[in-house]
Amino acid sequence: GERRAPRVSGAKHYSHEQVEEVRLVVRLFPMFVATIFYWTVYSQMQTLFVTQGTQMNTKVDWGPKFQMDIPAATLSAFDTLSIIVLVPLYDKGLVPSLRRCGVKMTVLRRIGVGLILASVSMVVAGLVERRRLSLAAQGKFNDRGEVDMSVFWQTGQYVLVGASEVFTSIGQLELFYDQAPDSMRSCCSALALLTTALGGYIAGG
Repeated sequence: GERRAPRVSGAKHYSHEQVEEVRLVVRLFPMFVATIFYWTVYSQMQTLFVTQGTQMNTKVDWGPKFQMDIPAATLSAFDTLSIIVLVPLYDKGLVPSLRRCGVKMTVLRRIGVGLILASVSMVVAGLVERRRLSLAAQGKFNDRGEVDMSVFWQTGQYVLVGASEVFTSIGQLELFYDQAPDSMRSCCSALALLTTALGGYIAGG
């Protein structure tokens, strides 16, 4: 009789379309890793920045009729304000200007700019912290035991994080949604959210 090749139990055959879909998702992996580090920086806004701010002068004194304490965590409002201002400026100003100069702002370039801005925000935060530690070493504290340095010195780092969101955060969502095959868009969107979680864990570590 005719000999037949042994049948492998559980073996599956995948179509060319399925293989290509998986390949498209795998191509997103480098950006998956890169944006994890972006969200690590972003998480500093709720941890490092707040800890830094609580040790600075949070009192606003604009005369006898206007004195109040500003909770350090409320400075994240500058992050939100920068997004509100910069999104329309990006869409209506920067992109058309670059297009007239023959430069196309691709999604990858957009993410790259955001990563640079996030890095700069950490440099600024480091310089502010260096100044704060210097004043503390000199014994310059107010009557409440805070370093005599206004918490509003943190404004720049919050604004830079907000600017980085306009580029990287929005660009990441576009990339993971547009480059994903139709059958895996929800999965790729979940991967984008996973980078946020992993970035938070790394920041906590």
